[in-house]
Amino acid sequence: MKSGHWHLWFGIFGAGFAAMALQYLWIRQLGTALGLEVHAVAGVTAAWLGGLALGALLCRHPGFGFAALQAIAGIWGLLSWFLFTFLGDFLIAATGGVAGLWGTSLWVYLLLLPSTLAMGATLPAAERVGRMRMERCAGWIYGLHAAGSMSGVLAGAFLLVPGLGVSVSQWMVSGLLLGIAIACRRQEGKAAPELRIARRRSSPAGPITAFLLGFLGILWQMGCIRVLSQVLENSVYTFACLLAVYLGGSSVGALAYQRVKRGDAFFRCGPILAGVLVLAGLHAMASSHAVHDSLWKGSGGSPLTLFLLETGLAVWVILPAVLVMGGLLAHVLQEEISRRGSMGTTLFWNLSGAALAPLCFLTLLPLSGIRHVLILTALAYCLPLLPRCWKHAVAGTGLLIPLSLLSPDTNRLLGMQEGRLIEGPASTVCVTSEDGRERMLQVNRRFVMGGTAAAREERMQALLPLALVPGESRVLVLGVGTGITLGAVEEAGTADIVAAEILPEVIDALPEFAPRNRYPWPRERVSLRCMDARRLVREGGQDFDLILADVFHPARDGAGLLYTREHFRAVGDRLADGGLFCQWLPLNQLDRGTLQSVMHTFLSVFPRASAWWLGEEHLLRPVLALMGSREDVEWPADPVWEDPRMGRVFREAGLDSPLRLASHCLADRETMERFASEGVLNTDDNQFLVYRAPWIRSGNPFLAPSLLRQLLMIQVESDLLPQRFLWDGQAVPSDLVPRLRSRQPYLIGLTHEIGGGTTAARDFHLQSLAIDPSFDSAYARCISFVPHLAPSQAREMLTSLLRIRPGEPLARGLLERLAP
Repeated sequence: MKSGHWHLWFGIFGAGFAAMALQYLWIRQLGTALGLEVHAVAGVTAAWLGGLALGALLCRHPGFGFAALQAIAGIWGLLSWFLFTFLGDFLIAATGGVAGLWGTSLWVYLLLLPSTLAMGATLPAAERVGRMRMERCAGWIYGLHAAGSMSGVLAGAFLLVPGLGVSVSQWMVSGLLLGIAIACRRQEGKAAPELRIARRRSSPAGPITAFLLGFLGILWQMGCIRVLSQVLENSVYTFACLLAVYLGGSSVGALAYQRVKRGDAFFRCGPILAGVLVLAGLHAMASSHAVHDSLWKGSGGSPLTLFLLETGLAVWVILPAVLVMGGLLAHVLQEEISRRGSMGTTLFWNLSGAALAPLCFLTLLPLSGIRHVLILTALAYCLPLLPRCWKHAVAGTGLLIPLSLLSPDTNRLLGMQEGRLIEGPASTVCVTSEDGRERMLQVNRRFVMGGTAAAREERMQALLPLALVPGESRVLVLGVGTGITLGAVEEAGTADIVAAEILPEVIDALPEFAPRNRYPWPRERVSLRCMDARRLVREGGQDFDLILADVFHPARDGAGLLYTREHFRAVGDRLADGGLFCQWLPLNQLDRGTLQSVMHTFLSVFPRASAWWLGEEHLLRPVLALMGSREDVEWPADPVWEDPRMGRVFREAGLDSPLRLASHCLADRETMERFASEGVLNTDDNQFLVYRAPWIRSGNPFLAPSLLRQLLMIQVESDLLPQRFLWDGQAVPSDLVPRLRSRQPYLIGLTHEIGGGTTAARDFHLQSLAIDPSFDSAYARCISFVPHLAPSQAREMLTSLLRIRPGEPLARGLLERLAP
């Protein structure tokens, strides 16, 4: 490579950077428009690769120059932002209520076609310009382009979208393409005469080999992402790190090939070596679970540590095989240049195979499982040898078959416990049982979606908001999980229920949690749909009296989109007059900044809002409910627990009095506004939660109680009862006021106890008891401190208790024992 040709090398690197950055941005933007079902994501990937393939085929002969192609890609990159922004509803209607694989691929393919055609023609055009400087340049061009693609993925995930948002990032990347076009135009104009290449007779072996390398490479990449997403945090950064390692390895392999003098000898051994390394990667995956967990526990949990850990494991598992794959593709491209005078046709076949891989992966995975898909991929690497040297192909197959028999089983590979495994195109679900009775739902190993041991809490997540809406309500449930919450909605006697669950494997696991979830549900009352919650809400149709959103793990890739302003607005549009929206939040997976962001976004849409929780028994792992409506809610005139038909359900859950119901209310809108005043607005364009939540270390046991304490302190300072709106503007019943006021300092005291602040906890419990002397729970907490205090402190505590409750014999008896 000559340094004087820096315009060309900069252009090739920049074109790769911009192409992959745009693909990343398109996936983020289309995820908000079409939903994040696995078929939608695979459809976008297949459409992008298909457009590149067609561009490589149509532009394999001289036509548009390299600079002109970058200008076309940049201009359409700008236009695509407007297309996807304003055609979101049209795309949902065009691709059907559920994002079909082929329908999504076709529409996205057509919308991206001008840009992907230009991107697909980039490498053939760059090769024509590069060949004017050196005869053997395929490795340099492909390697530089892949290195730029790696940089584009990392920049998009770690810098552009978190710092600038989707739209500004897309404009900047499109502007970069236009800048490359201007910078490289002069270099093209001064090009030296093209070197003559001695062309040989065309052979079908080259296209077949290129097709297989593209198909198997993407199949291997998707399989690695599927397995490693269960090892790593499965956040938006996980996907970027894995893809960057894949592209970086391809780049290094292609550049290293340039130094290989006998490429034919490398090709005869390379596919077999790739198959061996793919099988070796299975063993690395099986051991990566323990490595990740031990390193993560010993780290400080910083963002840099997380990035290095995820990237390091990806390098360990993926890089060896990808290095060989990159060198093999560079060899095929260089060989076909010498045969045809252009790499366009070879790139077409390679990208066509790559475009077909996501579609086949989603078909093969449910049929055979991820382990067999990866083993078949390793064995198939002998196929490119058949047209050229069948003896090597037979010998390689004879070597790979016994090695494949030694590969780890599915449970070891996925790091899942013993239990029923459900492998599907979207995820791997495992239903485990530790004691033979209670069952737990695990998704991709990392995420626990509930279980029978927490059945009471999951039922309360349905019954608490149902107690605030009239009976015979129409309910929309977003997120099903174990189905226990949905079963409680059905048991409460609601008139019409629609439920959405994005993972078909979770729906298949519902029978495992019967009868706790009351499955199967009557079809005439419960409509269960497998689709993204955002799509279902935006689809339109009937309005609902209650929309109930389950706990969504914010660090999981895409889950943060269910907390954006646009989604909340769409939810508000589906509420009937006086309808209520309830969004549950996992406080142990949020910090102050992310909770402020969600609250601020929620309040920007719903004028009437309040914060609720399940109760003090869940103080270590609390979930918070944001309840809101766009209009004043007409609370049921008759208490729901007195209803002759469904009152039993609410009474069994402990919702059997106004005090019991009101005790679950934590904060009113004024308190939430003060708490969230500095929150960042979470939007589809500025996806703050998607990129911030993965950095939160959820293992901190004091984080969630601290957030609760901050909310409660603001509420105490406002000197207002958060439950006052429950009585529709009327005065809170006088007999309930003392108990409601005393609960606030009592709960603050409990949060101090968890953090070890016993002195502050005692003060708040005494303050609670002073407000309502009959509050037995506060009195019991104060007594519990006495054995652990110094005698002088104990006498002071007991004296205060006697002053508040002079007739209580327990404090008097303890004080007499302490008398000198």
